Amino acid sequence: MAKRVNRIVTFYSYKGGVGRSMALANVAAALAKWDYKTLVIDWDLEAPGLENYFAGYLDLEKVRSKSGVIDLLRLQLNSELVEPGDIPWGNYLNEINIGKTPLHLITAGKRDEEYIEKVRQFDYISFYQSHNGGEYLENLREHWLDQYDLILIDSRTGLTDSSGICSIHMPDILVLMFTPNEQSFYGVTEVARKAVEGQKQIIYDRFQLRTLPIPCRIEYAETMLLDEWMAKISKESESMLAWLPRNKHNEYIVTPSQLINQVRIPYKTLYAYGERLAVTERSTTDTSEIGYVYETIAAILANDLKDVHLLTDSRDSLIKKVKGEDIKDNRLLIQEGIDRALESRKSGSPQMASPVSDKAKSKSNYNIILYASAITVAIISLYLAISRFAKTESTMPGPSAVSVDKRLMYADFVTAYSTASNQDIDFNLRMLKNYYALDKQYQDTSAYIKQQIDGVLGDKCLSILHDYYRSLVAGKLSATTFFYDTVSAFGMFRNISIQRIQARADSIAQFSKIQNYLVDSTFDFSSDSTHLYMTYLEKGNILADRLKAFKQYTAQVRVSMNYNLKIDSFAYRTTDSIGLISSNIFAGLIPQVRIDLFVDNSIVQDKTVANSVFEALRKAKYSVARRTFRNPTNTGAAYYASGNEIRYNGSNEEKLAYRIKQILQTELHLDFTLKPVRNATNKSMSIFISGSSARKTPSKY
Repeated sequence: MAKRVNRIVTFYSYKGGVGRSMALANVAAALAKWDYKTLVIDWDLEAPGLENYFAGYLDLEKVRSKSGVIDLLRLQLNSELVEPGDIPWGNYLNEINIGKTPLHLITAGKRDEEYIEKVRQFDYISFYQSHNGGEYLENLREHWLDQYDLILIDSRTGLTDSSGICSIHMPDILVLMFTPNEQSFYGVTEVARKAVEGQKQIIYDRFQLRTLPIPCRIEYAETMLLDEWMAKISKESESMLAWLPRNKHNEYIVTPSQLINQVRIPYKTLYAYGERLAVTERSTTDTSEIGYVYETIAAILANDLKDVHLLTDSRDSLIKKVKGEDIKDNRLLIQEGIDRALESRKSGSPQMASPVSDKAKSKSNYNIILYASAITVAIISLYLAISRFAKTESTMPGPSAVSVDKRLMYADFVTAYSTASNQDIDFNLRMLKNYYALDKQYQDTSAYIKQQIDGVLGDKCLSILHDYYRSLVAGKLSATTFFYDTVSAFGMFRNISIQRIQARADSIAQFSKIQNYLVDSTFDFSSDSTHLYMTYLEKGNILADRLKAFKQYTAQVRVSMNYNLKIDSFAYRTTDSIGLISSNIFAGLIPQVRIDLFVDNSIVQDKTVANSVFEALRKAKYSVARRTFRNPTNTGAAYYASGNEIRYNGSNEEKLAYRIKQILQTELHLDFTLKPVRNATNKSMSIFISGSSARKTPSKY
């Protein structure tokens, strides 16, 4: 296969702890899944260990006994000039079989007793000045570029000699990772400036170094701080994003803010423990998953930082493009529609949605007269038809002025969202209204924008609910801040006025102190043309109708807000450790739980058991996604399963896991072990079918 891109990419962070190595490993795994020939190099010699992210695919003891970067560098110390073709690469390369094309890894070096001394004693100044180090590295660079589509380098943090090699000499693209604090952000900003200037000074041919800043460990709970820092980062990253495309008026086609918001990496507690590959473990199509962002970054790099407008038009189109699939560029289609519509209006024929063919233009005058007669008859017939069906709404689509207007509305909607520099809450509320004003077919086409709008508004609504509860606890509730003048459902009351809500809050604040706080919550967001809806599952919740503290209770709250972000419905049901209390308002509100069904690769060919489990769960009305996994030999690996397991997180999921265990035992005579795990997503659980289950024969299906 011909190489689709030919670049060296360095992942750099000024400070440690930003998740640099984890991001690189996940990007590499995504590229391998897409069949890109990828080489990963661990150049963080002082803190090696990139191989740990691939523990499920490697024999780590064997990997650490092979030579690596420090050994490659030391080769040149004992020779006039080592040619890459003379290097026994089998002693350095480790093969990782994640996708169709193996991923190759070069570790930091052979981890023997001499490793630390080798790193400590290596003199980079002498390497360059006395041992032709620059030419040697350049030859290695050219050799790797000749062999691979992409080479990803994990650089040392801070300002060191090795990080200088990784950030100036080697890369075509420098990925700068940082957390939202002054030291981390301004550290990478300064390194970016020095790297660009430094690469101009080297004697070897280079394209201009391009930089990609990526904010990491982003916490969404503090929405005001989030907005403040994202605005600051976007504004001050412009110099690092000079490569972003502009139109003929020198206006951004994709703004720094839009790109930063697409690549910012969220903080997920699940991935704070151990070394994990999110792009292989969980979904990469769910925008709330960290693997979604890693896959986005991988796609940007695989496309050589080009066509980034697809991120705002249709992120999935960019993914398809880097996979080699044919796509339709929505931005070009929109422009084509606008051009046709404007041409149509200018000519005074708004009903014409497509150009007249050359054949039609060449008709003779005689034929035109005949056509005129036919048109006269048609007009009379049309008049009679309109008279007869004046009260009937036409449902036939066609190239009319109305369809042109709808296309223009869609074009205006996409253009407004894609080019806006300030996408604050008011902007997203306006865009949501405009989305629901679109024709249904255009709503489907722009669903990717709707997802992004929902994400912003969902965060804002969640912040409002948290502020509401905090004000209740503090005894300083101002009901006008949160509620519409009359609330249609409030606990067990209907059509309750805002004055009565305030009076009840004042009463409880005067005679009783609320002591409990939120300890855990999950959250779903949806909308329609008039309201925003939140389904909120909380532990340690204050029951809003009586304003009392129930420390051991869980509340399922359904809240609706109007477009002024005022609550006009607040309904709930409660659950304790024994059973469900009857619902006052919102009966039947059950949170949806996604089930990931993982089937061991060793039994994929025998689909009997997997199909049986899948059908049994679907029959029981559960949402199931089927996946495969490779059961690693390392018992400490995240995907290791000693037998059939149901993994869950939280007390509500535990009850559901027990019910599923009973279903599979009763229906299929299959035994599963319940296993609690820490999971970043509460409303999901995983079922693992290992090789041992293949020997069992189900009784049904």
